[in-house]
Amino acid sequence: MPFLRIVPTNGVDHLNAGEWLAAGAHAVGFVATLFEPEWLANGCWEEVEQRARACLEAARP
Repeated sequence: MPFLRIVPTNGVDHLNAGEWLAAGAHAVGFVATLFEPEWLANGCWEEVEQRARACLEAARP
């Protein structure tokens, strides 16, 4: 059904986001795999930023 705009979320991470998009996903959603809970609890903002940058890079065409 090519008219559907599929946005996968479960299982999408910074390592495979590009594969989902290349396979035809309209967009991807990062859920629990985006940031490690300990990073947020401990204020490890550098790690959070690095992961966010990796996610953006993985989603580039």
